[in-house]
Amino acid sequence: VKRDIGVELDPSRFKFVCSSTMCWEFRVQAPTGNGTCDLGVVMTAALTEDEISRWKICELEYVEQKFCNVADVIADDTLPAAIRNSA
Repeated sequence: VKRDIGVELDPSRFKFVCSSTMCWEFRVQAPTGNGTCDLGVVMTAALTEDEISRWKICELEYVEQKFCNVADVIADDTLPAAIRNSA
């Protein structure tokens, strides 16, 4: 989290939401014909106002980051059910 948003959080503050596996036949990295398998883990943690004020995007890793209103997440049926139900 420190690298991603510039704020260090104690690991005990995180709550597991869901995980997923994505397997691809091809990849961009050499050797391109070998494919790849990615594991995604979604965790959540409540931030204090102070932590929010110190938040900085990691421009090497992300194009965009944003805070979402919990009610908007729950109502957004384009999001996976595991994400909506964890809000």
